[in-house]
Amino acid sequence: MDREKRLAEILGDDQRTHPREMLSYRDLRLLLQYDPWIREELKSLLSVQNLTVKTTEEEKPEEISAESLKSQCPHETVYDETEPDHFHEDLKDTADAPKQEPEPDPLVLELAPALMLLQRIQEDEGLAKSWLRPDESRGQSLMRVMAIASQWDRILLLWDDLCERCKKKKRPCTEGESQILEGSVALHNLGWKDRKAGLVYVKNGEKYDHKSHMEIASSGNKITALLLPGLQNASGEVQKRPLVSKEA
Repeated sequence: MDREKRLAEILGDDQRTHPREMLSYRDLRLLLQYDPWIREELKSLLSVQNLTVKTTEEEKPEEISAESLKSQCPHETVYDETEPDHFHEDLKDTADAPKQEPEPDPLVLELAPALMLLQRIQEDEGLAKSWLRPDESRGQSLMRVMAIASQWDRILLLWDDLCERCKKKKRPCTEGESQILEGSVALHNLGWKDRKAGLVYVKNGEKYDHKSHMEIASSGNKITALLLPGLQNASGEVQKRPLVSKEA
């Protein structure tokens, strides 16, 4: 529809007195551009100035001092702006006071050893790949670690893995590896009531016994260092002998 025809429809007498439809934005632009009456009305509206109300000196409210209010209302407490603002000072002191830390969740405290074990496993690249899944949440990973540690056969495999590392690099187990082994045995023991599995330790200077100890290729019969503790099951049977180094 061309512009002239549409404008004629809008400006028709029937449409003005009995409008049949809502005007669109384009219709309004046509009226603003070509309707003389609307253009004059718009000019008159734009020429109207805003009125301002001024307060004369006589209309200003009378200022009443705090002393005057006290004399008129002896039983009422009147706030004097000249006096120290103790109320706001108290609020400021309250705002500046250090916030109290919320009490730790008892459940989180009880799970701290298991969470520490999970963290150590996550830090161990080899165990993280074999024990955990990358798409799991922290809670799911924690439950997985607890499920694995409850199986004694998995702990025996863990010991074999750590022992192979120590033999290959001829070194004692690291602090993280030691914590993983200890934590796994501790979780495993939660499944027992009257007995417990444990780690087998030796002292430096003890006499080496091939029936009780494992060694890294060395000579002598005197234990100089414990490289990896052994494992004893819940029945008291030593299933993994301690790995040691020795010398003459």
